[in-house]
Amino acid sequence: MKQLRMLSIVMKLVQLPTGGNVMRSLPMISLLLALVLASCKPVTPQAAQLGSQLSLAQPGADKIVNAMSGGLPSFARNATILDWPAKKGAAPVKLRDGTNGWVCRPDDPTTPTNDPRCFEPNWLKLFGKPFDTSREAQKAFGIGYMLQGGSAADNFDLKAIEPATGQDWVIDGPHVMLIFSSDKTSAAFSTEHHTGGPYMMFKGSPSEHLMIPTLADAVPSKNDPIRNAMSAAPLKIAENAAIMDWPKKAGDDLVRLRDGTNGWTCLTDDPTTPTNDPMCLDKQWMEWINAFMAGRAPKYTDVGIGYMLQGGSGASSTDPMLTKPPAGKDWMVDGPHIMVVVPWDLDSAFYSTDPKSGGPYIMFEGTPYEHLMVPATEMSH
Repeated sequence: MKQLRMLSIVMKLVQLPTGGNVMRSLPMISLLLALVLASCKPVTPQAAQLGSQLSLAQPGADKIVNAMSGGLPSFARNATILDWPAKKGAAPVKLRDGTNGWVCRPDDPTTPTNDPRCFEPNWLKLFGKPFDTSREAQKAFGIGYMLQGGSAADNFDLKAIEPATGQDWVIDGPHVMLIFSSDKTSAAFSTEHHTGGPYMMFKGSPSEHLMIPTLADAVPSKNDPIRNAMSAAPLKIAENAAIMDWPKKAGDDLVRLRDGTNGWTCLTDDPTTPTNDPMCLDKQWMEWINAFMAGRAPKYTDVGIGYMLQGGSGASSTDPMLTKPPAGKDWMVDGPHIMVVVPWDLDSAFYSTDPKSGGPYIMFEGTPYEHLMVPATEMSH
């Protein structure tokens, strides 16, 4: 069924001939069908790595590997694995107990694409719960991963099982998801999934959440500062973003290389660090940058998203004022990641402060510059 849905989508996209011309197009149709069947359940390097850790004789081992590929190996390897129920209304089928609070689920058989997913405990506490005082009092947000991408029948109606007549499936590439305790949060984000940037899914329902694409399109370049800056985020964000360079002298303003039209700003590689670390930031994150450079506390009005999809490095994960590591310490190097700021204090009861935890963690905790680091791939330190 899933392959047939995908083939239908492909045929619509390429507008294959119909009627009397079908026979002449059979070779093309056969080739497309072969490609669809091969692509519906991709074996990614990450999935292969996870598969090597499991016995194929273990019941549901293939589904366990698939479920784990929705997240990062660092937390997926110890996550609970829940399969989809055999029939509507039945309870999920537990394939494996976990130890770290994360839950991963394999590909949803009711959608046309491969879409495993992993959720941390805060997501499980918030998703689908009514927006009331008990939910809002948590002052938290939950995080989910769908690193193989996914699809939905409708980006407003969670209960839709097929797209409306004349509509196509909403198909997303690899992404991270944030769900908030308040429905007043994230008012600045679009509900249009074609923007290529973060957008709100199921807006207006207790299951509304922010979808954040994690795939960088541009090729980094040290020699071209504009291309270098753009490589920090998905191309649909970077191509219309303002481009800024770092000042030649401490205390000077950022240098504008290009004007933008979409409210995002991309900065070139920071010359004071040892790794290539361009970034693309929304308005809330530019408040962070401007406040930090001015030596004042930032003032946020909403959730802010920043991209560093080429990774980056820092002198410390606790002291934002350090310009180089303390004697005897190394630079802290992070892989591709997303950064989140919020207009409330981050609570270490909800999130780790350990950069080596393998999952999201608070950087600069307890300072005006604290933010959540959300890895898009395995982090290295």
